[in-house]
Amino acid sequence: MDKTLSMKFTDSEGKKVSISLSEIKEDLTAQEVEALMDVILAKHMVFDFKNPLVSKDSAQIVARTTTEVYKA
Repeated sequence: MDKTLSMKFTDSEGKKVSISLSEIKEDLTAQEVEALMDVILAKHMVFDFKNPLVSKDSAQIVARTTTEVYKA
């Protein structure tokens, strides 16, 4: 099963911005996610966004299963 961490922030204009990380560790905790989001906010323009991120909105782990139905 493929898991992705999807984090949502609010930028300085009040718009929602998403950052997703793939290949996350199996036992990722809410405290670790919150700490990561705090680091991202502290680094301000660590990513190439138009406006700086100013607050955390939410985070979720998305689990996805892929079933191959055809391969040539």
